[in-house]
Amino acid sequence: MNFILPWTPEKPCPCGSGVPFKDCCLDPDGVPRIKVPNLLPPGPLTNHSNEGCHLKSTRNCSERISKEHYVSRSILQQIGEPLRWTGLPWEKPGVEIK
Repeated sequence: MNFILPWTPEKPCPCGSGVPFKDCCLDPDGVPRIKVPNLLPPGPLTNHSNEGCHLKSTRNCSERISKEHYVSRSILQQIGEPLRWTGLPWEKPGVEIK
C-alpha cells in the first residue's frame, strides 16, 4: 500500500524535536522511523518499582509507566528463562541484575 506522508522533509519533525523531518525521523530511504529514547535514567535513583516492570529489581522506575524498555514482558515470558542484565550504563561495572 502506498500513501503520501502528511509531512514534507523540510517541515519540522512531527516528534516535536523542532528539527526538519528529513534530519530527524525520516530515514534516507524515505521511510519514517521512531527515535529510540535515551535509556539512561534521568536524575538520582528513584527507589520506586512498578509492579509490572521486568526491571523492577533496579528500584529505579518512574512513578508513571514510560514504556522505555526494549524487550516486552511477552517476549521475556516466551523465552521462559531468567535473564541476567549486565553492563547497564547506570550500574557499576560487573553488577548483574536478575
